[in-house]
Amino acid sequence: MDTMVNTAIHTFLIDSQEALAIWATLTIVALAAFTALAATARREWSGVARAGAGWARRRRAGLAGHAADRRRYADEIAVAAQRAARTARRRHDEWAAAQTSVGTAWTAFDTADARHRRTVLAASIPVPPRPLTPSDVSVRERHMHRAATEAFHRGDLSIDQLFDALASRNGWNPCRDPADQELIIGSIARYRRLQTYLSASAMERVAGHNAHIATSARRSLDDEAFTAEIQARQAYIRLAREVPQHRRPRAEPRLPWQRRRSLATVAVGSAATAVLPIVRLA
Repeated sequence: MDTMVNTAIHTFLIDSQEALAIWATLTIVALAAFTALAATARREWSGVARAGAGWARRRRAGLAGHAADRRRYADEIAVAAQRAARTARRRHDEWAAAQTSVGTAWTAFDTADARHRRTVLAASIPVPPRPLTPSDVSVRERHMHRAATEAFHRGDLSIDQLFDALASRNGWNPCRDPADQELIIGSIARYRRLQTYLSASAMERVAGHNAHIATSARRSLDDEAFTAEIQARQAYIRLAREVPQHRRPRAEPRLPWQRRRSLATVAVGSAATAVLPIVRLA
């Protein structure tokens, strides 16, 4: 009886040692597999994290470059808009000055035209003819010189026309009646004033056209500057909202790491499942 008990105990101890050895071996193998899989997963996770960080840095650098470009463009457009505003003001000042010149030229022409009409009316009065004496010719000559000089000071005659009148050449005859002399001076003055008015009107139209173009350019650049400023601010807002440590992109795979972790879990579970029946039998 004692021999059978000793034999059973000896067999139990031997079987228990074998079961424990098998369980320990399976545990070591499972832990080694899990450690290898964990190291591989850690390397993959580090690579994915580095890729995600690099992607975030590239994205942030791209947004920063875009924001800088938007700000530079907005500043350039703002400078151009300021220049256009100064040009528009200068063009409007030139237009206002041209309008003033037109008004002055018209007033001068109207005055010369009224004087010429009075002269025409005076020259239409008949004067009985009589022979001229040297004294009459001298009086008429002095009158012609005085009238020509006064017309020159008023701007009705040019310097060349004044010299012609003083030299009694190019149609200036001191023997003519003073009314006829005034008629000639009035006709020349009216023509000169009319030409001055027409020239001033043409310059005023050109100045007005330039002013309208400058105003249109200023408005267009103001609108462009406003749009560029809004876009620059939006670009900096997007840059400020960007997280520095961005999550990795969705395109990066996660299944291999998850699959290896699942395989490791299954391996450990299988080892434990295989050992438990042996322990129970022992």
